[in-house]
Amino acid sequence: MNKELISTLEDLEKLVFSFTNMDSYEQLIETIKLQIDLVAKIDTTGLYLFDEVENKLKLFYAKGFSPEEIELAERTAMDRHPGHVFKTGEILWINDQLKEHNVYSIDTLKKSLTRSRLYVPVKSRQQIIGAFGIQSETPNAFSDKHVAILKVFAALAGDAYSSIKKNLLIKKQNEENETLSILAKTTSNNVIYTDSEG
Repeated sequence: MNKELISTLEDLEKLVFSFTNMDSYEQLIETIKLQIDLVAKIDTTGLYLFDEVENKLKLFYAKGFSPEEIELAERTAMDRHPGHVFKTGEILWINDQLKEHNVYSIDTLKKSLTRSRLYVPVKSRQQIIGAFGIQSETPNAFSDKHVAILKVFAALAGDAYSSIKKNLLIKKQNEENETLSILAKTTSNNVIYTDSEG
């Protein structure tokens, strides 16, 4: 094996390891922030994840967005590039938005003009749960290497997010069970436990 391939595989191993054993969303965000800067210098990045409660894509991690841009990006996400990728599961790669303007390129209040866009679906166990995108003010800024990097990040982020979500739900259920156990042990009255639907 050549040295460049060995080095790439070692970097990939470190990347995969950095996404394991996370127990909070904050830890996931910090890992994405650190690792994506190590792998590729990108000015604007957005990780959108679907929120079942609000029935919309939420901007889970953003780099290069002002607070106003984050609010607008979230509000319009389902109608733009992230929503298209989330709904179809297709990679969206725009080399030059001025030449390839499409229905998903809604004019926004962004201070900078985006020329290149690349979005990949975020999956967890083959289910699409969001979209991960990078943008550049430079046309033709992305290559097959960026596609590969972004796909790896999307897969790692998707699995880590689902794992954290599941672990937090289990933790909450265990806390509720502990509370019920204490209540049952300390009262002589009957206790009926119901959910919100009775």
